[in-house]
Amino acid sequence: MITTQKKLLTLTAACITAASVHAADWTGFLGNNRDGHSPDTSLIKQWPESGPELIWKVDNIGGWKYSESVLILDKLAIVTPGGKNPVVALDKMTGKEVWKSDKEAKAGYSSCIPVTQNGSTIIVNGTQSGLLFIDAKTGTEIYRHLFAVNNTANCPTPAYADGMLFWGVGYGKGSVCLKVSNSGGKWKFSEAWTSKDLNCHPGNYVVVDGCVYGKGRGGLACVDLKTGKTKWKERTGAGQACFADGMIYSFSDRGGRISLVDPSTTTDKVKGSFKVAGTGASWSHPVVINGRMYLRYDTNLYCFDVNLDASHKNP
Repeated sequence: MITTQKKLLTLTAACITAASVHAADWTGFLGNNRDGHSPDTSLIKQWPESGPELIWKVDNIGGWKYSESVLILDKLAIVTPGGKNPVVALDKMTGKEVWKSDKEAKAGYSSCIPVTQNGSTIIVNGTQSGLLFIDAKTGTEIYRHLFAVNNTANCPTPAYADGMLFWGVGYGKGSVCLKVSNSGGKWKFSEAWTSKDLNCHPGNYVVVDGCVYGKGRGGLACVDLKTGKTKWKERTGAGQACFADGMIYSFSDRGGRISLVDPSTTTDKVKGSFKVAGTGASWSHPVVINGRMYLRYDTNLYCFDVNLDASHKNP
């Protein structure tokens, strides 16, 4: 399994090196910083009833499988195969093993994120064996939090901001938030809160200005990152989220509904909502970049123009 991963990672790294990367490109899973934030500005703040203009559509995309997204961190490509050495770092150019973590864990569907404080970096990932915290230089597991152990499936990627590490999963488990600190190279972790109001099976959450946004019971929920207090809920489709130009793009995990939500208002938060064609679960994450919104549902991939400039056209 690792041999196959090495081949794929070497090819991926070569492609990344060969390509010219622009400041406004979406360079990896959940964006450039793996946080679901887009650098775009000057986007439409109110969609028409039919939704923004459709630029193109592809209708022959393949189905879902086990799908972790590789974390590229400096010279490393970091993956979570699970097993006796569940997190593995490879040289991103050669595929050569650099380190592997030292305590057994069962992989989930989540992808690794880096957490850096005071010049030190750890790798965090959610697994079927809980949250793993791995030293980015040595691969040594320095902490494990046993949230949602042996759940049916743990899919969402953790989110980190302002010294707080958040992870929410599905099947009624809810979410947990840990306070993370590093002083003199010594990491400390303490549980800050748990909640049942954020409970997302396949999707993700975005953290903006001290609040966590994502799927809650009955729709999109906003929860205070520090306290776990639910600030509001909006009965609109939720499952996967992206943040761009002050707005939340919330994609339902079933039915293909995408909603534009303004988190700054006290009333009338939904500024547009429409459905794309398809059937079954819609578990892909929306992407907003360069004035375009990309949605994957069923076998369909859509590209919409969400740029505020009505004269903006696809080159």
